Formats: sequence, C-alpha cells, structure tokens
Amino acid sequence: MVTTLGSKGYIPTTTGSYVTVLTVPDGYHCKLNYFFCAAGGSVTVDARWSNGTDYRFLKGKNLSAGDIVEFGVSGNQYLILTEGETVDIQCSTVNATFIMSYELYIAPTSTIVL
Repeated sequence: MVTTLGSKGYIPTTTGSYVTVLTVPDGYHCKLNYFFCAAGGSVTVDARWSNGTDYRFLKGKNLSAGDIVEFGVSGNQYLILTEGETVDIQCSTVNATFIMSYELYIAPTSTIVL
C-alpha cells in the first residue's frame, strides 16, 4: 500500500471565523496522527473535523502564553478522514501556532478502518 507522509503548519492571520487548514484530496483517505497547538499569548481556539457535519474536537479552549494542546502523543490516538473532509481552525486572536502530521492513503487500496 502506497503511503504519503506529511506535516502541515498553520499560523492564523484572521480571527473569528473558521479557516480550513487540511483538506483530504479526491481519491485518498487521511490518518491524522498528531495535532499540536501552542499559544504565544492569550487565545481561544476551536478545531473541528467536517464531513458535511461539523465535529468539534477542541471547543472554546482558552490558552495563555506557553500553553499547549496535543492529540496523538501516545501513538494510538488518531482521526481518519476520507476524500473531501476537512480540519478547520478558528482563533480569537493570532497568538497561536498549529502543527499537524498525517498519512495519505490511496482510497481504493486503503486498509485503514473507516
């Protein structure tokens, strides 16, 4: 099975509305292995997975300078997305940095459980 590994960083430049930071390409499945948020100052963060319905996995999290939020550290926590699904982030200020690591699989040959 062909797997493509990737990482993506995001630093907000707008506030008050969701920004799509990861979209699964057509014909692929995505295993989001790691999600990291670091605050550089006071910020409230929301993050969601969207497949037409929005599933918030971080809701109204208040962070101060130096605070972090991590998902997937233990190696057995991950989120499976299919083609067209997104991860979206909304921040109250631009005082945050996000890093995500993922694996892309060609959908027809994917053996990851959906």
